[in-house]
Amino acid sequence: MNEKDEMGVGFEQYYQELFRYAVYLTKNREQAEDLVGNAVYKFLLAIEKIPEEQQKFWLLRVIRNEFIDHERKRKRWQISSFHKMKEMLLSNTDMEQELVDKEKKEKLAAIIATLQSPYKEVIFHYYYSEMSVKEIQDYYGMSTSQVKTILYRGRNKIKERLLDEGIRGI
Repeated sequence: MNEKDEMGVGFEQYYQELFRYAVYLTKNREQAEDLVGNAVYKFLLAIEKIPEEQQKFWLLRVIRNEFIDHERKRKRWQISSFHKMKEMLLSNTDMEQELVDKEKKEKLAAIIATLQSPYKEVIFHYYYSEMSVKEIQDYYGMSTSQVKTILYRGRNKIKERLLDEGIRGI
């Protein structure tokens, strides 16, 4: 039996368990297939570094981490959902204020999208990706003072555009 055949037997052995775990996490068959596929892809890239006895657990951990990352992204970018609207209606909150706040956030996102590089990227990573100044510095190869200066100038550009459009209090 060659190495490919052995690897295939290993995946057949683990696949059902990996898939069941992914379905348990996601409650969605298609998303579970994506998680397992991503885990297998990452596994193939790192196969030489993973001891044979740890492969199954490594794959399970990758699936879990991919799921957590996906959920974070989904929650971060979710503008409005049925559950949020339902909660607003049930909790008797001031819907008009919520809509005004939503419009302000959408306008802010649109203004950020129109900024030039590097302001747009640094502000995006700092506020939306929640990266620290140190992480942004390492990612772009900038100094700490450069990152802080870009954040400062970017915020000022956003303030100017908001004031130009008559939006206050964001």
